[in-house]
Amino acid sequence: MLADTKGRIGPAPSWKALKNMVGMPTPEIADEKTDILCWYDGPQITIARLEGSPSHYLEVHHADDVQTRPPDGDYPVWSRVVAHLLEFPDRQSIEKTLHDGSVPTMETYDEAISIQRVITEWTLLAPHAATDMYETRITVSRDQIPDDELPYAHLRPGSPDQGGTP
Repeated sequence: MLADTKGRIGPAPSWKALKNMVGMPTPEIADEKTDILCWYDGPQITIARLEGSPSHYLEVHHADDVQTRPPDGDYPVWSRVVAHLLEFPDRQSIEKTLHDGSVPTMETYDEAISIQRVITEWTLLAPHAATDMYETRITVSRDQIPDDELPYAHLRPGSPDQGGTP
């Protein structure tokens, strides 16, 4: 199980520095990305495994990140992204809970060994020049996750041709 941060960690001048401040291996910088299930303007969903760990992690990065810009549309830009890291004993345990092989379901959240809700915030002062980065990691239960971050309730494991819900 991944450890929680003790409150909000930061500020840090870069992603790498932030991860070093968090002081723990994280699936986002995993040694092995076993599969990218979904990567588009919606949620970004991957399966990752940390070297030396028997666990596999389903990473769900939500597309509804918050970003604010000054009225002139220039910099600085403030951003906030929420992700969920769901821990499973093995890849098969993840796959059996997915809808159509790529989308988490409520069963995915119910079957996870642990769930971390990760909030990352940063200010972009210029292109590729992030600064003041912060991260908060909290172990939560499904009931503690806001409804708008959870999968659609009608999605079921499997695919429509295997008896799952379309």
